[in-house]
Amino acid sequence: MMIMKNIDQPIIIEPGLLSLFRIFMWIQWLILFLAFCNLSNSGNEGEAVQVVLSLFYSSILLLYLRTERLQRWLKYFYLPIPLLIATVTPIVAIALAVQTRLDNYLMGDASVTDAGTLILWLLAPLVVVAAQYGLFVVVIFCVATTGLEMFFAVQLAEIGSVSANVIWEQSIIRNLIFIAMGFIISRLIKEQRRQRKSLREANQQLTQYAVTQEQLVVSRERNRMARDLHDTLAHTLSAVSIQLEAVTTIWDTSPDVARQRIDKIQEITRDGLGETRRALQALRSSPLDDLGLVMAIRVMGAKASERAGFRFHFHAPDVIPELPSAIELNLYRIAEEALNNVVQHAQAQDVWFRLEMDKKILKLQIRDNGIGFDSDADPPEGHFGLVGMTERAQICGGIIKIQSDPTAGTKINLELGLAK
Repeated sequence: MMIMKNIDQPIIIEPGLLSLFRIFMWIQWLILFLAFCNLSNSGNEGEAVQVVLSLFYSSILLLYLRTERLQRWLKYFYLPIPLLIATVTPIVAIALAVQTRLDNYLMGDASVTDAGTLILWLLAPLVVVAAQYGLFVVVIFCVATTGLEMFFAVQLAEIGSVSANVIWEQSIIRNLIFIAMGFIISRLIKEQRRQRKSLREANQQLTQYAVTQEQLVVSRERNRMARDLHDTLAHTLSAVSIQLEAVTTIWDTSPDVARQRIDKIQEITRDGLGETRRALQALRSSPLDDLGLVMAIRVMGAKASERAGFRFHFHAPDVIPELPSAIELNLYRIAEEALNNVVQHAQAQDVWFRLEMDKKILKLQIRDNGIGFDSDADPPEGHFGLVGMTERAQICGGIIKIQSDPTAGTKINLELGLAK
């Protein structure tokens, strides 16, 4: 059942092997056609038989090899059929030519074949066999051709002075040449197959890595969106909920205070709505594509300073080395997260942003003089900003250090090594 299953499946032919087979057959056909055109001048009937028969089978093989439907129909047998024809027919044609010469007394000490001519005609099937099936089948190929050749030698020895010993010596020399060639070709093809297998495995690993990276980027971006929504909608709704509970409690006893709380709720709602709109705009827009990393961070810092009222001090070179888009995006998001923390928590008067190149190291520093926090303590539950910056730095292959003190503000340093 396994053998039948393999036979029913189309054979996997080495890449380019059919094209090489066709080229060999075209060369052979052209040589035979030129020989056919000169037959009228030679007057050799034996040569005419050999040329006409060889030209006929070469034409059949060329037509066969150009018919793609046959490969789908014959499947496993598609390649062995032309190999069999290309191997047997030259030996038969030369044997018939020798017999014709003997019948017409044109050859006194005839041999079954001229060694050089037969090597030329058998070269194409030899190369295909060695490339497709390996050295073992090359040995079988040599044994089979020798056996067929010796069969005709014995038959012709009965009607003429054909020396079987001469044929045997020629076959041994030819087979040694063929086995050496088959060994070299099969080793080269085996190495090519190994390299193709390694390349396929590397491509599969690369594809899996790309998929994993894409999933990781998507996961990171979802986490960032969750942090942005937490810092906008969650804070706003939490504050509104607290204020509404207070209004419900004092509505009957202190209506004036309740109205003040309602005004406070409206103010909180407007601020939250503005922050939400800015977060959504950041998701939709692509400032990096429009402005580049340096200008995009400058514009973002200027807008943040307008919202929070701090002075934004920006220092960066006019031109920085071109970075991969993923690294630029992560650097931009780190700066965005740092500025959002300043706007929402720091109450800073000044914010310093510095971007510089030191040899092949990109250095980024964001510093403020506002209210810091204890950087040695674990972040409060639900606060993901610092964790997100650390994750983005790791994605870029950089190192980030966050230093903060409740009375001395916050300093964020990021160093990223760039490939040479």
